[in-house]
Amino acid sequence: VHGVVKGDFILMFGDIVADFSLEQAVKDHMKRRESSKSNIMTRIYRQAAPQSEFRTQADESLIVLDKATGQLLQLESLSTQKTFSLNDRINLAENPNISIRFDLVDTAIAICSQEVLNHLNENFDYHTLSDDLLKDLLTSEIYEDKFHAHVLGQDEVALQVTDPRMYGIVTREIVRRGLPRFPVDRPSKRRERAAISYADFNKYVHNSVELANTAVVGDNTVIDRGTKIGSDSRIYQSVIG
Repeated sequence: VHGVVKGDFILMFGDIVADFSLEQAVKDHMKRRESSKSNIMTRIYRQAAPQSEFRTQADESLIVLDKATGQLLQLESLSTQKTFSLNDRINLAENPNISIRFDLVDTAIAICSQEVLNHLNENFDYHTLSDDLLKDLLTSEIYEDKFHAHVLGQDEVALQVTDPRMYGIVTREIVRRGLPRFPVDRPSKRRERAAISYADFNKYVHNSVELANTAVVGDNTVIDRGTKIGSDSRIYQSVIG
């Protein structure tokens, strides 16, 4: 990896549905790197209220940061515990910029320096960046590495599809146009806009679909290419093809 990655890089998973610009986050990260090489990572977070269905049990985390600098000071998973204590490095009386937040969700996107690779190489038993690497280094008395948070705006989207439940929610919201940046009928290299038609109540039908006259296509349904719908079929709340 060290022979391929020669500078700072963006680390992310392949199960992420996202539409936002990383330009400002990258600029801020590189500016911090110029001031100190100890600033090794910028984590991207999205805002999600505690009751939001776009949260999973793994997202039940509490984040302590310096709102003036964006520096991450503490990260606590609350999926298995309901209480926490601030670490010894955090003094609320001395720093009025301390912010304790429960409305931020890790997008699994990070801007990293090569020092992150060094830590992963030295600690091959790390399983996740948040639960292992970040928590370890944030509490370390040996390392002085610093982490920062970049919080997305309310209209910016970054969702990690980690389980069937989240897959269903994201798919449903795309079909219902609840995520307007991801319209089903958006043109792409594989499909022109005219290839799939949109009707009221979120009905999408590809122009190659064979649809019997007595078939019924209900609300929030997508029928894509290569599909044949027989007589008296009724399809609701589904994605086919």
